[in-house]
Formats: sequence, structure tokens, C-alpha cells
Amino acid sequence: MEKGFEKGVAKKLKHYVYRLVDPRNGNTFYVGKGKDDRIFQHANNVKIEASYEDGDLKLKTIQDIKNAGLEVVPIIHRYGMKDEETAFEVESALIAVYPIEHLSNKISGRGDDKNNWSPKELNDLYAMKEMDFNGDKCVIIKHKRQYWDNSLMDGNDEAVYNGTRYCWVANKKRAEETEYVIATVGGVGKKVYKPTRWEQFSPGVKLPDGFEGIEPHDIYPEVLGKRIGFIGDEVQDKDVLRRYVNRRIPEFLNKRGAMNPFLYNYDQGGIKEK
Repeated sequence: MEKGFEKGVAKKLKHYVYRLVDPRNGNTFYVGKGKDDRIFQHANNVKIEASYEDGDLKLKTIQDIKNAGLEVVPIIHRYGMKDEETAFEVESALIAVYPIEHLSNKISGRGDDKNNWSPKELNDLYAMKEMDFNGDKCVIIKHKRQYWDNSLMDGNDEAVYNGTRYCWVANKKRAEETEYVIATVGGVGKKVYKPTRWEQFSPGVKLPDGFEGIEPHDIYPEVLGKRIGFIGDEVQDKDVLRRYVNRRIPEFLNKRGAMNPFLYNYDQGGIKEK
């Protein structure tokens, strides 16, 4: 694998989206975006200690390829994009093409909730009414469709509750203003919870009361202290459910490139009242 582009080439390529292929089986194991010599940096800077200790599947795969006496096959899938936002969109769409079990990407890409829809699903989605906040301060939790459909969450009230209430990179003080937390899948409201208490997770400290026996997912030590979760009750009020369940997330919360699965309706251009 080359060390970098020839002089002047990278400038002409601008932003690009690339993939790394394992020559042992032909599988694309990583999709990324970048500019300059980004495509070469993974293989050139791989550290075997980091790959195994940090559980980084991408680095481990690169090291295993090198140990087999082979080289990673880099492919630039699309180049010439003028801005990073466009590259984010192309990266996300490309990630969605490959089987999730083959990829080592830790995140699925910005705007991935717009990937892999049938025409019927889109007709059904946009025929729905938008959520009617009616002045309520709400947090929207965006669950990924592929994880919902392929897990125990679909139809399992406890799994949906636990998957919705922890553990998010967010500001605890701001979250405490929230009246309702809405669990959504594919942009559609599924469950509504009323938080009674928000908690901050801290490194080296046992989980707060109410979270016993629950292992927070996707935890990295450097961000653990920034993550929060809530204790609450599932809402049964029919008027509240009518306004949020089986209704789609309003367009003002679906800004182009939105990536965070934790959204405030009062932090994205203001609460929309009907």
C-alpha cells in the first residue's frame, strides 16, 4: 500500500469517500471520508498494541492482513466533493450498502436514518402527521431501524425502556428541563416516558440507584463523565400518546447532517406549537 499521494494529487481530489478491502476475502471492512492522505493513515500508523487493547476491529484487521504478508486494498469510492457535509452523506449511504457484520466502523454514519427505505415505507412515513409538541419540552431518542428490527427491542417494553434511558452524551442540567422522552425508530414515535430523575455516569463510580445490573453500552472512559441517563415511567395518558406515538419527527429536527441520536426539541430552533 502506498504511503501517500503524489505531489498535487490530493488537492485535485478535494473531499473523498473511501473503503478498505481485506485481500484475504474481498470484504470491505471499513468505510471512511477524508482528504489529503487520510486513506493511507490507517495502515501506515497502525499500532498492534492499540488494536488489541482498545478492541479496535479496524486496526486489528489491518494488522492481521499485514501479518499474513499482504496489503490492505484501498479504494476511493467517490472524489471531487467540495465540502465535508457532502462527504458525510456519501459515506453514510455507502456504509449502509455493506453487511454490518463485515464493517469495523464504530458509528454508522451521519444521516444514516435516511438509508435503506422502500417506497412504501417512505409513503407511510410522510403520510403521518408530525409530532405535536404543544409547548412540551421533549427529548427525542433516535433508535436505529436495523438494531431495533434485529434485536429484542421490538415488542419488548423493558428492552425499549433500558435502550432509551441510558447512556447519552448530553448536559444533565438541560435534560432536567425535559417533560417527556420520546423513543423513535425510523423517525416515528414508539414510546413516551416521563423522567422522574436524571443521573450522571462517572468513571470509576458504581452505577447510580435504579441502574443496578445494567451495563451502560458504548462506554469509553474519556466520555463516561459526560453521559447521562434517566429513571422514569412510561406515559399512559391517551392525549400525550396521540400527539407523539405513530407520528413522525418534525422536519425542523431533521436538519441535514444531524447525527446525534439525542435531540432536544427546545434546542433546535425552539418548540413548535400547533
